[in-house]
Amino acid sequence: MGEFRDYLNMVSEMSIAGYGDWEPSKEMIGTMSAFIIKKQWKRLSEVKTKLGDKYIVYRLKDSYIVGEFKITSTQDEIFEVYLRIDLREHKSIAIDLNIHRRLMNVDGVKVNEDIYGLCLATAVYTVLVKEENVVILSDETMYFGARRLWSRLSKRIDTVVDIVDVSKGIYLEKDVIIHHGLEDWEYDERVWDYTTSKKDIRLILKEIK
Repeated sequence: MGEFRDYLNMVSEMSIAGYGDWEPSKEMIGTMSAFIIKKQWKRLSEVKTKLGDKYIVYRLKDSYIVGEFKITSTQDEIFEVYLRIDLREHKSIAIDLNIHRRLMNVDGVKVNEDIYGLCLATAVYTVLVKEENVVILSDETMYFGARRLWSRLSKRIDTVVDIVDVSKGIYLEKDVIIHHGLEDWEYDERVWDYTTSKKDIRLILKEIK
């Protein structure tokens, strides 16, 4: 059972994007010049995995990368990227819901396989809402892993999850716990089903004021 739970954690942590449109890679996503990173990207917090490893989060506009600095065999300093997230803003939905911060959803993700199951997704979401002062909007379709990730986020003590109807611009429930079991069909029926009838029912993640 312990191995199965570890597998579920891995699935939920790698499914940051609602559609599961992350792009896994056996190799590193890429290396970047340490000089360019320090010159052009804004350094945010360090995030820690459940194993205690620390990685640095950097931002350029609405793109975020997570990784670490390394020294190559030729003594050059590089930044090795393990995770990249690109966000997209939804201004009209934010106005309808009376949200005065930027309302964003994850538009694309690239993940290195080496960080699967290390709980980086939860840590990065927390940085976005607490340090970047954004509100995260879920997608209209989410697979099993993403649903479990939102369930985990709703149980944190430093963030809040609300249920909204984006077509009507209303809040349905505030400060909720999203339930999800160990099976795909054990989802929270307030938010999801296997049809498109609840495509306008979304979740938003925000910082506790």
